[in-house]
Amino acid sequence: MHTTMEKPRLLFTFGPTQDSFFISSGTSMSWNNLPPELDYILRTRASEVVSLSLGERGSFYCRYVSKHSRNEYTVSAALPTTLSFLLKSWFSNPYERPHISLGPQGSYFFQTAAISTWENLPMRLEKLLDELREEPEVALHPKSLSLGVGDEFVFLTGEEGEVPLWDGVDEELSHRLTGEDDGDRVASVSLSMVTTGDYFVVFEDGSVFYSVPESVVPVVERVMGVYHKALTAYEAKLAAEERAYAYEMESTVTESEIGSPIMNGSLDLPDGILGWDEEIIRRFVEKAVKGKGSPRDAVYIDSWSRRDHEYNGRQFVGRSEVDLTGMEGRGLGLVARGFRD
Repeated sequence: MHTTMEKPRLLFTFGPTQDSFFISSGTSMSWNNLPPELDYILRTRASEVVSLSLGERGSFYCRYVSKHSRNEYTVSAALPTTLSFLLKSWFSNPYERPHISLGPQGSYFFQTAAISTWENLPMRLEKLLDELREEPEVALHPKSLSLGVGDEFVFLTGEEGEVPLWDGVDEELSHRLTGEDDGDRVASVSLSMVTTGDYFVVFEDGSVFYSVPESVVPVVERVMGVYHKALTAYEAKLAAEERAYAYEMESTVTESEIGSPIMNGSLDLPDGILGWDEEIIRRFVEKAVKGKGSPRDAVYIDSWSRRDHEYNGRQFVGRSEVDLTGMEGRGLGLVARGFRD
């Protein structure tokens, strides 16, 4: 069971000056003192921002959703030379969202599923990354690194970001990152490149811990209200889908126990039928359903897409639901199976 509704996200990014920042939750966005090119994109083209990293001297990388086409686009400017080259020559999955972190003094960290590269990182962080490269069982979390003032950093490792590593941050943030209060995982961290002691931490349960300039607090509180309202709606929908799924599973079990009169039949069906056309399948099923026999016999129809798998030693192709009244031109193989309990 899964929901098609994407979990709401809260995004906060510090800029290179005391008064520059960006915060968003879905289509609710606020920012101040950003590079003119980025400001223009946010005002005229972006309906929401997927990821954003701000660096010194007007550098930035932004991935956003177009308010016109709803497609995702990227825009960047003034990036370090090697990072700019990597982005221009990057021919991996266009739907993959790379993680890019910009820091002070031209530092950056760039990561995709296929490559990780960096420049001018704090010495301890570089040593840590070199060690992690030698440990293939340790996966780098794709939204895991934030660079702060001087040698400050917060880095999340493990498939779920369950192992936070950091250096140079203040005692209160360090305490929160250990998870000693509630043990909840960190979803994202943003450190200020300007002020030691300014940070923004979002946890997986939706809670937020932050220290930002006083002038930014009202904006943060407003967008957090939007975020928490969306998160509440998401959790309610998820709970409703889970209840519906549990009810559906319970009903399926109950029906299989009592037998379905619609699907009663007496034929001994073969283990698999592949490649027959619609009319043959229809006649075969109808004969099985209408045949005389034990009420404990049942016929089950499954359809499969064209990917090779193995089932009971026979080849079949990927599973999906099918309506036998509309099979024309679909090119699906069918598997009909019967059993007696």
